Formats: sequence, C-alpha cells, structure tokens
Amino acid sequence: MNNKTVSMILSIVLIVVLSLYAYGWMQTMPSTGENVEYNRNFYITDSDIGVKLYALIDNTYVEQGQQPTDPLITINEMYPGKIQRYRFELTNIKDVASRVKVVFTELDGNINLLKSYLKINITSPYLTTYTLNDKLELNEESNRYFFDFADSITIPAKSTLNFYWNLEIDIKAPNALQATNFEVKKIMFIKPM
Repeated sequence: MNNKTVSMILSIVLIVVLSLYAYGWMQTMPSTGENVEYNRNFYITDSDIGVKLYALIDNTYVEQGQQPTDPLITINEMYPGKIQRYRFELTNIKDVASRVKVVFTELDGNINLLKSYLKINITSPYLTTYTLNDKLELNEESNRYFFDFADSITIPAKSTLNFYWNLEIDIKAPNALQATNFEVKKIMFIKPM
C-alpha cells in the first residue's frame, strides 16, 4: 500500500469515529432528579412527584392542562364575589416525604386591576388567605408577573395529597372588575430552600 491509500483509509476511519461520537453526544435522556422536568404546563424539579390540576366545574372536578395548549387556570367574566375552586393532586412515589414550593408564573389578564381584589384561599390541608398583591412580583427581564403560591407543601411517603384551594374576587371589588380575566399559564413545583 502506498502512503496515499493509508492516509485515505485513516481519514475515513477518523471521520466515521468522530461522526459516531458526535451522534452519541447529541442523544440525551429526559432530565430527571435535581433538574427541571417539563411536563405539559408544569415545571417539576422532583421526578418522583406527580402533579395533576383539577377545577370544580358543575360540581365535578375536571382535570386541567392536559394538552400543552390548554390553559391551566383561566377565570373569565369576573364579578365581585365570584369563586373558582381547584385541587392539586400531588403524588409522591418515594419512600420518604417530599416537600415542594409552588410558584405561579406567566400571569396574564387585568393584573393591575385585580391585584388588590383577587384572593387566594388555601382550604386543605391547612387554611390561609392572601391577596394577589401580597405576593405578586414582576420579572423585569421578561416583563412577566409571578407569585409564590405556597412556600412548602409536604407530601407523605408513597401517598397522594389532595391540596384544595380557590380564587375569589373580593365582594367589595368595584364593578370595573366585571368582564375582566385572569390566567396562569405555567406552574412550577420546586424544591424549597
């Protein structure tokens, strides 16, 4: 064999090896564990936690956000005294209890008009009430609002926790709130610090 033939064969082998290495490097597994896992409109930082959201519609809890284009939380045609009830179904498959912090992001609608009159009521497993204005923050980079819905929820080992809450328009809200809307497009379930 002459030098040109050997050089050509080595070049072909090198190209094949580099191509296989590049192809293998690009093949990745879905992220789990400590990394953020995207699941429909939920961001979950613990792969052992399952999350479902239900809204009470006509006295039946109906699962929300099953498709990426489905809204998670949408309230239209608001008026003073209106209440919309929800339930998170949080499932922990681990042998130890898990804790999550819940953050509502990508808020849309008449935020400035609603922030003093939209109440968030957590009804089970504990009771608390606050207004949107109490926890509302603006991400100046994205110009999007978000708020910490719950700082820490504990889900017992190998069990499902039903977490009940509602959104309510204060009965003292002005009539200007009529026909306004409110939407939450993403919900994050992250490990608390």
